[in-house]
Amino acid sequence: MEEELFGSTTQYSSDEKDPSKHGLLTASQGGTVFLDEIGDLPLELQTRLMNALTSREIQPTSGSNAVRVSMRILAATSRDLTQMVKDGLFRTDLYRLLSVVNLRIPPLRGRPDDIAFLAKRFLEKIQGQTGLTRTLSNETLRLLETYDWPDNIRELESTIAWACSRTTGPKLEESHFPPKLLEFCREVKMVQTTDPTSVPMEQRIIPISKMEKHAILDAIRETNGDKMMAAELLGISKTTLYRKLKEYGLSDESESVADFVQPAISDEIDARAVPVSACG
Repeated sequence: MEEELFGSTTQYSSDEKDPSKHGLLTASQGGTVFLDEIGDLPLELQTRLMNALTSREIQPTSGSNAVRVSMRILAATSRDLTQMVKDGLFRTDLYRLLSVVNLRIPPLRGRPDDIAFLAKRFLEKIQGQTGLTRTLSNETLRLLETYDWPDNIRELESTIAWACSRTTGPKLEESHFPPKLLEFCREVKMVQTTDPTSVPMEQRIIPISKMEKHAILDAIRETNGDKMMAAELLGISKTTLYRKLKEYGLSDESESVADFVQPAISDEIDARAVPVSACG
């Protein structure tokens, strides 16, 4: 990561214009650098990035000639940077430098009106790759607007791609989408149309153990598998978390946990704070 950002004179490339030789920050002279998941940057690199942005100079990882730079910095994160600052995991001065303008983008489930637009864009992207034109039926669009999209926009894109791979026809129907999406929407529809008093009490009351299991899985997913951070979010010790995982058959070796936190196919900026700053 350090050589990716700052470059190295020991790179094998002989092309002076090759970004890998000089680093992305230097190669972006006069332009914009997007640093995705800035909260994952180690403290050592946070310090070096802070020094580079304040001095407006890039010192290659191997070499002695510093380079003056001028660029705009965009950074995104799905983590709570203010809490990370309090915990000593993110530099206060770097956070303040990047926080000139902050945009908070709510999760996709909180803005279903965006789904039709996004789905159309993804279909256009797939059309450019395959040459096949596809559209969504009204029923399918309502289906997509009902689902809660735990992995946000990247999950929507991968789901659209998955549905397109299931048919060569021009229109995507409900049957072309993943079973988990269809099952979720059926449950939502059942809840919306069912009189609660007509459902047996044992089906209306969710056991505490089941709620606890879902809370643990949600915390692990939100922290991308970081058990220590998940335990902190849940307000329990790491030892207690491991004991609970074992009780529910979700130990480290369990496929259930691995499947739950596995990242989606594509990346995006969603449900993140997006600090914007300028250097130069």
